[in-house]
Amino acid sequence: ESGGDAELDATAYTGQGVDVNKDGLYDLLRITTTVKATTAGLYQLSATLKDQAGQTITDIAKEVNLNAGNNPTVTLDFPGGVIRQHGVDGPYQVTQVILTPPAGEVVDHPEVGGVSGS
Repeated sequence: ESGGDAELDATAYTGQGVDVNKDGLYDLLRITTTVKATTAGLYQLSATLKDQAGQTITDIAKEVNLNAGNNPTVTLDFPGGVIRQHGVDGPYQVTQVILTPPAGEVVDHPEVGGVSGS
């Protein structure tokens, strides 16, 4: 769905574990997606990571500066330590993805499928 200012592409999500400090453990699960914006500006992007049973692992939110048109590499970084503490291997689901402009009205809230990771 689109609210007019920006739209998330729920089919273009990819997930990848990232080991920032090279200690053999993933420091984060990076989700990358595409956002198409008709209006350039600063948006708030939030999402929830859930396990296969639908239990919430963590929520995150970040500001993203979008250009008008396609923004092909918008990322969400879920903390690896929190995922490990949850104690359940993937695949995981990214849900409750919400994109809001500075004015605060939700412009897109797609349902998102599963992503891999452990």
